[in-house]
Amino acid sequence: VISHDMDFVACHFSRLILLEKGEKKYDGPVRSAFSNIDLLHACGLLPPQMVRLSRHFQQEKCALSAAEFVEQLCRSKKNRRAL
Repeated sequence: VISHDMDFVACHFSRLILLEKGEKKYDGPVRSAFSNIDLLHACGLLPPQMVRLSRHFQQEKCALSAAEFVEQLCRSKKNRRAL
């Protein structure tokens, strides 16, 4: 599948190939690619919404779905309460 819709890619695929001007820049796990914002921008792409939200809330790893984001957010709140 060829797509510029990174939200769709995050939800449906585990591997990603990124191209910049027809040249392969990345071939590997989706989560690793989405963790590299500079790479995405160089390829003319925006990170998925959940990844941007994860970064905004300074989560340890980027969430690829809403369910994953909520799970991480709840886990971080529990950890803060334990302190």
